[in-house]
Amino acid sequence: MTGAWPIAQIDHENRIRDDNKWDNLREATQTQNSQNQSSSFSIISGLKGAYYGKGGWFSTITVLGKPIYLGQFKSPEEAHIAYVNAAELYFNKFATDGK
Repeated sequence: MTGAWPIAQIDHENRIRDDNKWDNLREATQTQNSQNQSSSFSIISGLKGAYYGKGGWFSTITVLGKPIYLGQFKSPEEAHIAYVNAAELYFNKFATDGK
């Protein structure tokens, strides 16, 4: 469509792999493409970035292969909100809340 091949990869903005409409596709690095995934859900909470550990709910985010501790929270929803806020900070338009 642009007359040039993408430099890196193509990311599906809505995370649906077979939705190849032009407005759903964007160029992305491997790291950006991996940030826009629905995975990393806690099996217990069902919320991305929220997991239960000894003493309560916790949240972490991985940036450039390194985990960043976001804190301990009273509920899985609070831990998830911390993750979503951090994702927006670190990943910009590639951030996803997992929904």
